[in-house]
Amino acid sequence: MEIAKGVHHFDCGAFNWYLIEESGRLTLVDAGFPGHYKVYKEGLKTLGKTSKDLEAIVLTHGHGDHTGFAERLRKETGVPVFVHKNDAEMVKKPLQLPWFGLFINAWRPNTFVNVLGHAIVNGVFTLPHLTKVNSVEHG
Repeated sequence: MEIAKGVHHFDCGAFNWYLIEESGRLTLVDAGFPGHYKVYKEGLKTLGKTSKDLEAIVLTHGHGDHTGFAERLRKETGVPVFVHKNDAEMVKKPLQLPWFGLFINAWRPNTFVNVLGHAIVNGVFTLPHLTKVNSVEHG
């Protein structure tokens, strides 16, 4: 769904990520879980784009629900992955699960089961770590 001109939102339950389109080129902002890769590919088709149109991947932080298919895309396309310097080492470690995010709703059993179930089905326990990232700083 285009939420603003050139900003495409990919809704994957409680887990969200975006494609920013400018001058025909794309920047992926976050990469959900590994299982969201198929949603990404379907979204590209809807936009009339391919992964060849991708210019960069920007991760807002290093939790697995943001890094999910970033390494796969980096390997496929050769595009750079950018993350804040404070999270650069985190994204290189396997199984950086978003524990707080997964369990924050434990007091609401239906929400907790839905969020955890979605995470499991979409590869939360098979998260690949990134092997190459570019660190950025504020500003």
